[in-house]
Amino acid sequence: MIAKQITLFLLAIVLNLSLNAAYAVEQTSVGTVTLVIGQTQAINKMGEPRILKRTDAIFVGDTIETNKSAHLHIKFIDDGRISIRPESRLHIEAYQYNQVSPEKSAIRFFLEQGVLRSISGKATEAAHDRYRMNTPVAALGVLGTDYVVRTSDTQTLAAVYSGGIALSPINYGCTNSGFGVCSSATVLTADMGSLYLEVNLGENQSRLKNQSESVSKTLINNSKESENTSSAVSKENNKEETRADTKGDTLNAKNSETRLTKPASNATDTDLASNAKLGASPETPSPVSEPVGPMPHLIPALESKEPVFTWARWTKGQHPDDTLSQSQRQVTKDKKITVGNQYVGLFRNTGSIADQRPQTGIFNFNLQQSHVVFIRPGETWQSAETATLNKAALQIDFGKQQVTTNLEMSTPTISATQLNTTGNINDKGLFIGSNNNETISGAISSTGNEVGMIFEKPLANGTFNGISEWQKQ
Repeated sequence: MIAKQITLFLLAIVLNLSLNAAYAVEQTSVGTVTLVIGQTQAINKMGEPRILKRTDAIFVGDTIETNKSAHLHIKFIDDGRISIRPESRLHIEAYQYNQVSPEKSAIRFFLEQGVLRSISGKATEAAHDRYRMNTPVAALGVLGTDYVVRTSDTQTLAAVYSGGIALSPINYGCTNSGFGVCSSATVLTADMGSLYLEVNLGENQSRLKNQSESVSKTLINNSKESENTSSAVSKENNKEETRADTKGDTLNAKNSETRLTKPASNATDTDLASNAKLGASPETPSPVSEPVGPMPHLIPALESKEPVFTWARWTKGQHPDDTLSQSQRQVTKDKKITVGNQYVGLFRNTGSIADQRPQTGIFNFNLQQSHVVFIRPGETWQSAETATLNKAALQIDFGKQQVTTNLEMSTPTISATQLNTTGNINDKGLFIGSNNNETISGAISSTGNEVGMIFEKPLANGTFNGISEWQKQ
């Protein structure tokens, strides 16, 4: 009897060791803790908690939790980085980095509550369409990005420091099991100025808003107590990490929390149009007037040999009549995202040409190429009916920093429809305009000779949606 009990006891030990060994083999580290301030813990997929300290490994299936006043930095195996703020909970659902073929990588997080900042690594840079940051109410995709997001169970706010993000509500067309940008997403890029994206529970579209001081402090908790705690602890207990922070190698808690707190001049917390990207436009569009003659440049503008603009589709598949856009993966690294909507993004050639846009003068532009569709409810960009631009005019007043466009669109089943809108140009050469429900957004080349523009005109039974490229006369 005793021998039998001993045998069963030994078998139990062996079985337990085998299970633990199998679990250990299954677990492969996907990241390392590089900074800990306050009390943080990780709960593995078996439900077992462990207190986190610097140099600890992070695994797929971990849920990271930070208590009040705690901060945690993680460096992932592809050099991606995340900084988790106090009272946050982050689930690491997938982190597959294919070093040989990084475009086959796949990353997905779920921020259940709190605030984090993320800087893309090699996997995300190579496979934008296989990255996702989900929240209880929204899905966030990226375009090679440094961004910050704050969420509760009823609201998500997101802003971007570099690159671009695309935010969509979680709904029947955008599930939390997917990867990449959802078709209903609104795009925000760093060059669009002091804007942020907002999604509330039950809404079917994310909204762009101007940052105000109060909203900025809500998005990024900038309490003095948090700053002092972060500075003191990191200097005393994490000297190596602090030195790296000063070189920009890691996510410095204080710097990342204060970058959004300076409000834009005269900024208000006012809703913009659902696809507006830069700010409010004049209430009444101006008619296209007679152009003023060209203004001479002291230094002749240099023309780029490469195409100035590239259009990238966020979703797979191409419309049969679309000869302008290409897959997001085909966009080269010398292109920078400027504006976009839920279907496409406009990338501009960064090149080495200095900004030589005219400071004065009124110039007309000729339409070079375009792709326009009429999207009915339930349809996608790829399956929508092809539309025609019957008339197209675009004019820029560089003195007033305004773009005015007059378009006429139609399809075989929809009669001629007008779009007449004026937009404001910012110091990056990007513009936005809205007139009632119709919107335009776009970018001007560094020479001022080319324009890329997105336009939308909603009707009762669908929306005209188009992309276009223009050349100065």
